[in-house]
Formats: sequence, structure tokens, C-alpha cells
Amino acid sequence: MLVVLWMMLTAGVMRRLWIYRNKVKYEVRRHLQLPTTLDDERTQIQTFARQSGALCVRGNHDDAALSAWYLRQRGTKDDARYEYTDGLSAADIAFLEQLPFTIDLPEINTMVVHAGVVPGVPLEEQSLGMLYRMRFVKSSTAFEGQQAGASLWASTYHGPKLIVFGHDAKAGLQDTPFALGLDTGCCYGKRLTAVILPERRLVSVPAFKTYTSTPTPTQSWGGWFWSIFVAPAYHLFGGRND
Repeated sequence: MLVVLWMMLTAGVMRRLWIYRNKVKYEVRRHLQLPTTLDDERTQIQTFARQSGALCVRGNHDDAALSAWYLRQRGTKDDARYEYTDGLSAADIAFLEQLPFTIDLPEINTMVVHAGVVPGVPLEEQSLGMLYRMRFVKSSTAFEGQQAGASLWASTYHGPKLIVFGHDAKAGLQDTPFALGLDTGCCYGKRLTAVILPERRLVSVPAFKTYTSTPTPTQSWGGWFWSIFVAPAYHLFGGRND
């Protein structure tokens, strides 16, 4: 049994994860897949993921947190939204640094990704930034926001792999033959949703409360996966001291 869960990193949502753990009763600990999104309240989900052996994919907020942490370690602390990254442990940073952009599950013909894929484009030719930012597509061009003539990418994707993703709370649950979007807006007071594979059984619980009313924008430093480039240089030229 494989459980794929879309998780926002807030204290209330973390409590919902434990409800899921009891409700779903997953048996193989490594088979809990968590597409993570980093929030500024807590980091319990990272600890849980590490200790449970869950596999996680890189999201836009994860990368923004890493980028902010690298800059703040070098003295650039002009964005109050990312003050919480000062409290990230060495294990937290190492965990975020190793997050992959995709998780391939060939035994069930499935791939997990944070946001989406451009239909018809081979995986090796996909934009890394769009793998965790896109929501819409027009022809072979991906967009994060709505554009004239563009459609939700999942509605135009026809396989061959099943893609499980999140990143689009506004669209809510997206259930098409070859794409399954699990972001049902728990942090906005809606629901937390998981899918059990390969039977593709959906499980959903309501949010405890509304944690935020508006989406939190991520850093924009000219590159959507900026931390990937800054990380090698950061560690090469001194890195952290812990």
C-alpha cells in the first residue's frame, strides 16, 4: 500500500497528519509520500518525514526557505517572512537540500511531483522551475498563473504515467484519468486529502481551522530554483559552521 499526501507545514495540519496515520493505517513506513510545502509556523513535518522514512518532493516554498537561509547565513536578513529559517537545524537544511523534483514509482506507473508536468515533453526536458510552479499550460508552454487560452495542465495530460501533484488549492481536487491533484486547501480551512495507491482510493479530513486567508508569495530572485545554484557555492566557500 502506498499513501500519497499533500501536506502544508503548519501545526494544525500536522495534527491532521496524525489523524490520517490512524485512519489510513499505512503499513510500510517508507511508502508514505509527502509532497512538502514549508510554512513559517513549525517544522514538525520534516522531523516526521525523516523519522518515518517517508519520501518527499521539492516544492517552491521548500526552495524559497533554503534560498532565504543561505542568504541569512551571509547576513542578508531584509525579509521578515523568512526569519523562521534562522531556527532550522542542520538536519532540517540537509533534508531540504536533498529533496528531489520528482519521485518515480515504476511498479505502479506513477510519478509524484509538486506542481505538474508539461504534457508531451519528456521528463529530462521539463523545466525544473515549472515542475514545482506550474498550474496552467498552453501548447507546450507552462504558466504558474492563468493566461489567456491556457488550461489547467492536468486537463490536457493523457499519460502514460499517473501524475500525483498539488500546488493548486484554488482548483481543489483534480481527478482525471492520468493526473491526480491533491491540494484541497487545508491551510485555507478546507480539507486535507490523501490517495491510497494502487487502488486510487481518496481519503479526506476537514481542516481544524483556517491557518491563512491568502497565499504566501515565495522569494523571486530571478530563478525559481535559485537555491540549487547557490548551495554548491555556499558550501564550497565556507558554508555553515554547525
